[in-house]
Amino acid sequence: MKAENKLFGPMMFCSIGVMGDSLVVNGVVRYYAALSKHLYTAARPNQVRTLTHLYEDEPNITVIEYESNEQIEAFIRDNGLGRLNPPDTYMIPDDKKQLVPLWDEQWYNFYCVPFALRYANFKLPKNLSGSRTLYDRVVKNAKYILTHRTFGRAADTKIDLDYTGWRKSAGLENIENFQIIDIDPSLSDDMLDYVDLIRHAAEIHCVPSSFFCLTDSLFNQTSAKLFYHDIRSETIMRVNNCWNQNAWTFINYANKL
Repeated sequence: MKAENKLFGPMMFCSIGVMGDSLVVNGVVRYYAALSKHLYTAARPNQVRTLTHLYEDEPNITVIEYESNEQIEAFIRDNGLGRLNPPDTYMIPDDKKQLVPLWDEQWYNFYCVPFALRYANFKLPKNLSGSRTLYDRVVKNAKYILTHRTFGRAADTKIDLDYTGWRKSAGLENIENFQIIDIDPSLSDDMLDYVDLIRHAAEIHCVPSSFFCLTDSLFNQTSAKLFYHDIRSETIMRVNNCWNQNAWTFINYANKL
């Protein structure tokens, strides 16, 4: 669609919260970028490198770093932008936890964008040299398992997960035959550097987290067996669906965190 025929002028896609949200709503961002003369999307400092890389092949999308809503408002005002406000999400009342049912689907429903685009619009940039570099640095055994054991409010604590108690009954090979690679922010501050690790893993074990959101986005680019460790009590989402081809095997926990 030529710029002069765009439905909207330059727009700001306002705050999109944590990294997992930022990855999930890429379908919305790309959808509205195609309809706008230019789309700016706001990102927290810890998200800027990943999101700038994700959209680097999209000349119509610019990632703007912000630390406060006042900064976003000033940028919108100074540049005469239209705005796409964040959704007023439905939350289940709870005194102790933030319970947002189907949080990922709520984003798409709010913007009237089909949820199928959450997967169809997830496009990687052409340059993934950092991903190959990280793969070459950390992989010592062609048979390896990726694990990711942190999330949200518990981001500083690695959770003990059950990788072995159910393996024999599931017909899986002894875990001692694999290299275990634990995904950790110290490996890279660009999440797209994990792409080759995801693509070539034998198994991937995730708690509900931004790394889960990235892996789920790449479900059709890996032959790894995908395991969702259902240990986060406030996560209420439809993990398996027709768009990700029901890719995840659940590992349930009686005592959730």
